[in-house]
Amino acid sequence: MYRLFSAENSVFSAKVRAYLRFKEDQGDLGGGFEDILVTPELISGLLVARSGSPALPQLEAPDGQWIQDSSAIIDHCEQMHRGSSVLPDAETRPRQRMAAYLIELLADEWLIVPACWERWYFSEDGREPSHRAFNEQQWGAIFGAGRDGLSRRAAGAEFFESAFGISRARVDPRGPFAGLIQLGCTDATVEAWRSSLHTLLQALEVHFGQHDYLLGGRPCLADFALLGPLYAHFYRDPVPGFALRVFFPSDAPRSPGLP
Repeated sequence: MYRLFSAENSVFSAKVRAYLRFKEDQGDLGGGFEDILVTPELISGLLVARSGSPALPQLEAPDGQWIQDSSAIIDHCEQMHRGSSVLPDAETRPRQRMAAYLIELLADEWLIVPACWERWYFSEDGREPSHRAFNEQQWGAIFGAGRDGLSRRAAGAEFFESAFGISRARVDPRGPFAGLIQLGCTDATVEAWRSSLHTLLQALEVHFGQHDYLLGGRPCLADFALLGPLYAHFYRDPVPGFALRVFFPSDAPRSPGLP
């Protein structure tokens, strides 16, 4: 059995979890997989020790191999379990294969920016509407695992302040706030990012009104890559989640393998 180490609020965890569920549902994953939600103790005591990185997700294969990075995890499983490949055949469908990889690149490297912006903008002090409390609960489920609801929220709030300096995000950006600036998402560019996002969501709205998946009648790598930000940020986080359901209902994540 594979062991996936993941978090509910993680883009790349959602991508890999949905992929593994699909492979398991197809009977093409050997003994299946176990989804293990991480805690700080697991991250520092196991994940960092095995991979040298706290990044999520990470996968332990049945033969003991340890794999970190969502694309590397899918590549490994595709090589080991070929019965229900999510990659179009290179010989007979090269254009579809290229399209799948390009959409994965778009989801992993481009959509992550507006996804993180919407999560953190609506978590800053004084925002209306705000989903700060929800995100405190998301992180509290990791840093306050096993505690009651208010204690989990307090653990998330404490982490936001200690790790992100959330109350001073505008004057002293750290953590994801600094990361957004480094990726080019600033007050001067944010409207362009949002316009790009809405253009993409509108295109997907039209497409999913006619097709179940991105490349036709069965899921491919691109579907799982796109599900990552759509599910973890745009669907689960309350403010963008409301907008997605109201304005782009066909884009709201569904099968295969909805986390």
